[in-house]
Amino acid sequence: MIYDNFSKISVTAQSSIRDAINIINIFPEERTALIVDGIILIGLVTEGDIRRALLAGYSINDPVLQIANKAPTLFRPDITLLSREVYPVLEGKNLKGYFFKALTSGMDNFSALIMAGGFGTRLMPLTQDIPKPMIHVNKKPILERIIEGFIKHGIKNFYISTHYLPESITEYFGNGSDMGIKIEYLHESSPLGTGGCLTLLKNRCENLIISNGDILTNLNYSQLVDHHVDSSKDVTVCVRNYEQQVPFGVVYGSDSVTSIVEKPRNQFLINSGIYIMNKTIVDKIILNAAPFDMPDMINKLINQGEKIGMYHLKDFWIDIGHPHELKKAENVYVE
Repeated sequence: MIYDNFSKISVTAQSSIRDAINIINIFPEERTALIVDGIILIGLVTEGDIRRALLAGYSINDPVLQIANKAPTLFRPDITLLSREVYPVLEGKNLKGYFFKALTSGMDNFSALIMAGGFGTRLMPLTQDIPKPMIHVNKKPILERIIEGFIKHGIKNFYISTHYLPESITEYFGNGSDMGIKIEYLHESSPLGTGGCLTLLKNRCENLIISNGDILTNLNYSQLVDHHVDSSKDVTVCVRNYEQQVPFGVVYGSDSVTSIVEKPRNQFLINSGIYIMNKTIVDKIILNAAPFDMPDMINKLINQGEKIGMYHLKDFWIDIGHPHELKKAENVYVE
């Protein structure tokens, strides 16, 4: 749909990153601020651009133009238009509005499962009295930020697995009505591993988007669901590129040296802790005996011939497992 009132999501060339954050907070659906000079488009900046910039060391007081996309993709009827992406509409050189595609209706067919039962021992003493998902990142618990990320993309039905200090979670969120959602809790009386909570669903088999309870991301769940549905896979695993540099020169050869490579960089695809599972797969997993970890279950499904796909996550993502990662998240989630 094309919207004429582009001024509501616009800032000027003199605006700061903070100004763009304020616009995005007021209009969170678009997740984008257009940068204009009157009716001339200068560029745009997305929520993801801002988070990546803050991680790279920019200040919220820096000019937004420093991190802007000055050659954004413009609206054209003949291109593939992704959901929840803003496409400026020009008439000549003048900005006339923006195209914004509504949420995919497929989201109505998915519920979210957030695994929040871990002990968080690496974050002690912060987790002495609360579970890790309830650690605050600038005034809000990690778990609340995860839930809000799902809500932005139309998810209304949630399952949350608990084990360690579950009352901290259940008393804070209740049944979810204060957030306009429905929450059911899957309590693990003993630890069931990173995937065993699925067995607690019993007869409540649904298409699920599953997330670890210590991950913050601005992943576009609508695009993830579109990708999963279009790929006709049974399970989709979200993956990320990860680079690891060897701090030494690496010698190749056996009896004779064939080469020496100084501090090589190795590329890997890592599991981001986010999955999609069709309800037919959830129905099969429920029959397994817990405890089990999610990677082991994925490998078991592969061996059984199930179709396992992957989605390359290029959005902001951070796994809060150590204090330095918590600090990094606090620098990104600025209220």
